[in-house]
Order: sequence, then structure tokens, then C-alpha cells
Amino acid sequence: FWLKLATAETSTGYPGQRTAAMPIAPEQFVVTLQNMTASWLSSPLPCNYEKSFFDPEELAVVCSEMIDRWHSGQSSHPDAATLAATYTNDEAGAAGLPEDLLGI
Repeated sequence: FWLKLATAETSTGYPGQRTAAMPIAPEQFVVTLQNMTASWLSSPLPCNYEKSFFDPEELAVVCSEMIDRWHSGQSSHPDAATLAATYTNDEAGAAGLPEDLLGI
């Protein structure tokens, strides 16, 4: 898997980036998590560190938040427009992103 990821090329020719078989690349997910962490740490609201990110309920909430940030312009992710085009800001996008993340 990792060798395939490292050598996969897209229409832009950059290895390891988004492919049709994998809508969100692991590198894009890492950048998203870094951005979300910075956002959560700067928030005055309390964080619940007791739950796992991959808890099904938590994952659904966080994925919806990610998608909303990509669509609203709040995200500083360099691929925010691409990710917003891939994951619609509705139930379909909110259902697809968790599945793709679990596939990574």
C-alpha cells in the first residue's frame, strides 16, 4: 500500500497526492488535522480529550466540521478548494469523508 501511495501520480504529476481511488490523500488528512488542532486549541470552548477521534459519533461530527471549514473559507488548508469540491457540504459529503479516512 505505502509503495503504491508513494509512487501514485495524479493529473498534476505529483507523487503521493490525490487520486481517483483515494479522494483524500494521507498528506491532506495530516494537514487537515494540524489545522483542526490549532483551531481547537485556540477555541475558548472545552475539548473532550476522553473520546477517540475515530469513535463513530466523534468522527461524524469532526468530518462535518472539516467539510464546513473547507466550504466556508475558514480553512487554511492549501487544498481546501479541491477538498470542498470532492466532499459536498451535505449528508453525502459527511458520509463519504469518514469512509475515506477509515480507508487510509
